[in-house]
Order: sequence, then structure tokens, then C-alpha cells
Amino acid sequence: MNSFLKVFIACFLAGFVMLTTASAWDAKDFKIKTRPETGNVKHELQALPAIEKDGWKLETLVLQPGSRSQGYHGVLTREGTEIHGQKGEELETPLGLLQYQGSMDERPHLWSHSGWVMSTPESGKEKKMLPMEK
Repeated sequence: MNSFLKVFIACFLAGFVMLTTASAWDAKDFKIKTRPETGNVKHELQALPAIEKDGWKLETLVLQPGSRSQGYHGVLTREGTEIHGQKGEELETPLGLLQYQGSMDERPHLWSHSGWVMSTPESGKEKKMLPMEK
């Protein structure tokens, strides 16, 4: 066998071994990053304390908590029934004025707000809404 062919085969095998071991090592801790509710990947979520009044309840989920991509998603319910909205829609509730920022899939960035966001909190509730302030 000529020397060129031996060198070529040796380089090919060395590259193959390096790629195979690197891929296996990287894949062990690899996590697919998708937005919540868009795939089968489980996401770490935290919930802020809910705000409730007269049957209305605003729950705020913290998405990707503690990361640079941390965002918020507000879920509004009235007497246990979830209220859906259209992007940009405003709703006056006993909690204050809320605005729908769109679904999680409509967020332009992972750290963007989605769902129901408090625009104008009821008097005295401002400090509770700190994470949602614009």
C-alpha cells in the first residue's frame, strides 16, 4: 500500500474517532431549547404569587427562571375559567387594567412577556406587580 493511502486512511479514522467521541460526550448533557407548550421538552417554570379579587385571578409564570432568557407569561381566569384574548386586547378587571401580549409562541424573544400583563394595577397593588412592570 502506498504511503499516501496509509496517511489518508489514518487521518480519516482519527477524524472519525474524534467526531464520534465528541458528539457522544456533547449529547449527554444536550437539551433542546424550545418555547414552552410547543414541544415535548419539559421546561423549568416558577410561579409568582397569584393576585385574586372578586373571582378574578392572575397567575404569572416565570419562564427560564434565573437565565438571561427569563420571561413572564400571565394566565387570567375568572371563577376558574381561563380567559383568552387577542394580541393587544385590553381588559378592565377588579385587578386593574390588563393587556394581552399574545401567546408564548408569539413572543419575539424568549425573555419577552406573553399572556396577560398588568397595565394599570388596582391602587395599592403596584409592589406586587413589580416583575410585570413595563
